[in-house]
Amino acid sequence: MKTMLIKKSIAIALFLLIPACSKEPVRLDMEKAILHIKDKTISVELARSPQEQERGLMFRKRLGENEGMIFMYDSPRMMNFWMKNTRIPLSVAFIDAHGKITQIDDMKPYDYITHHLSQFPSRYALEANRGWFGKNAVKVGDTMEIPRSGKE
Repeated sequence: MKTMLIKKSIAIALFLLIPACSKEPVRLDMEKAILHIKDKTISVELARSPQEQERGLMFRKRLGENEGMIFMYDSPRMMNFWMKNTRIPLSVAFIDAHGKITQIDDMKPYDYITHHLSQFPSRYALEANRGWFGKNAVKVGDTMEIPRSGKE
């Protein structure tokens, strides 16, 4: 009888624990900005710290129509993006230190095999819903306004 009670208690504890473990991880409180590219605007979260950059848009269930995330680095570098744990179809634009878009790639949800490598050293990478750049006639060669804040 005592063993049966212990087994039921463990089963109940697991039943209560599993949903808590499967929920979306806590989001980081990130600084936001409005970016201007040509005559278009997009509201972005600024991924500046290694923790923010590592998390990116992983685990998100949705992204607003004109929302995204910009990954900001101190100096230009070759970049490598992938879609591990990312359920939203995204496009990424690699951007040089002057704000010029040098490459745009479409990415597939949960694709942890394909790596999207920048062709040139980039200082920024802007992720938006897949197709956002084409829908807004934003293309390679266009220039974005570089976000500024009290942290730069």
